[in-house]
Amino acid sequence: MKSTTVNKEKLLNKLQKNLNEHKLIYKETMEIWQTEVRLALKDALDKARSGEEFITDLDLDEPDCHIDEYKNAIEMVKWNEEDTIVLDQREFNQFILDKWDWQYGFLNTANIYSSSSSSSSSSSALITQKMSQL
Repeated sequence: MKSTTVNKEKLLNKLQKNLNEHKLIYKETMEIWQTEVRLALKDALDKARSGEEFITDLDLDEPDCHIDEYKNAIEMVKWNEEDTIVLDQREFNQFILDKWDWQYGFLNTANIYSSSSSSSSSSSALITQKMSQL
């Protein structure tokens, strides 16, 4: 099957759910990333002030934000004047299954920060669940 027809409202609900999950993961990952950057910079500054050897290149990948991709898909669906929408296989994977080309990298980065965080984030289980579905 190369395409499928879906109900517009069900599609909008699914896209909104996927967007909300992405926002949660992104927000928590960004907070952890910012904390790690601040700690690494403070450590480097403390070492520099004391004359110790310190790093100048932080190896901390910044989380990517893909909120606009979800919002664009949602707007496209809203503007569609039909009650049903035909999705090709790629669109179905993205919009319904939440399997975008960038998803693995996004979740991998989120998982690294979530795993390194001393606090248990509410997105950890969601990240694990989504990674297992890829």
